[in-house]
Amino acid sequence: MVVLVVGIPGAGKTTLIDRATRSPEWVVLDLDRFRRRLPPALRKVPVPYPLYVVAVIAAIARHPYVVVESRGTYAWMRRLVAACARVCRREPVLVLLDAPVEDATAGQVRRGRLAPAWVMRWNTAHWSRLLDEARTGALAAEGWKRMIVLDRADASQVESFSELLVRGAVAHGSRLDTGLPNDRPR
Repeated sequence: MVVLVVGIPGAGKTTLIDRATRSPEWVVLDLDRFRRRLPPALRKVPVPYPLYVVAVIAAIARHPYVVVESRGTYAWMRRLVAACARVCRREPVLVLLDAPVEDATAGQVRRGRLAPAWVMRWNTAHWSRLLDEARTGALAAEGWKRMIVLDRADASQVESFSELLVRGAVAHGSRLDTGLPNDRPR
């Protein structure tokens, strides 16, 4: 199983991943953790993204349960993760963490690292389209077996990805019903 958790900067991806991967079966790849493990000279590189992408591919090839964090607005990265999962005979699952821009910005302030305004504008503009594609099922063409959209309230109820994935997600109006307590038509 390969889970790609996506959302705009500050949406709560790391918080969700930390809570939902307490089991040692999960290998977690997020850029912040990855950067901290690099030698000090490489940490100074603005974003060691090419190295991160190689680590993601290697983790998917080696481990049965992998969680990858990404903003999700780069289609090539989503497609790469889904393709690697399929090649390695692992189920690709896309979890979209939807947070209002104001909440995401507050999340960035709490962690002490603000994304530049142009980065937020770019991600926010692309995020709306991505959510629409998830809700209509259009992202299935990228190779995702399952897509789960969570808002911050839904995400706060997730204790483990294993439980969430067993429970699954069912289309419900304009959003996906995850079976979590906060699921209700909006």
